[in-house]
Amino acid sequence: MADQVCLDRGIPTCLHTEGRSADQAFEASERLFRRFNGTISDENLSEIISFDVGESTNREKYSLSAADALFNTRADKNEGAHYHGWAVFAFTVGQLEGRTWLCDDKPSEIYTFKIEHKPERCMYPHSQILAFVNGQPVTTGLRKALRRKVRSAIIASTQKQILRGLIVPSE
Repeated sequence: MADQVCLDRGIPTCLHTEGRSADQAFEASERLFRRFNGTISDENLSEIISFDVGESTNREKYSLSAADALFNTRADKNEGAHYHGWAVFAFTVGQLEGRTWLCDDKPSEIYTFKIEHKPERCMYPHSQILAFVNGQPVTTGLRKALRRKVRSAIIASTQKQILRGLIVPSE
């Protein structure tokens, strides 16, 4: 049975959470999708990932396509069911998880990342990027030097994709 609120927002039924539990099993090769304003040029990709606390992504395993990240799950259909003109940045779980990151300006701090599947009512694939410093959750955002380092590594990777001109799927 479909969630009427989600249907009213134009979200396909297969993306509704509908009582499904979170799945914390991620493969390193699984892609994560992050939407961004399509006017950002490829030269300014560092603006896409802010590494704010609980940064949102959609996981590939439960997405119809990368374009699912373009659905606006909080607005009704009349306000715009998706982000027109926006694009999607795709990168893999393994680019963050399973690695340690040292902050050049504070080498005593060792950072790690974990992806947490955190379904929302109308977007089952929704996940968050969690950061840890010396094993403790980061609650105030990452140090600027570390943000730059991680962004640069992801952007320089051959595993990343910039997906523009996506069509949002319908049922």
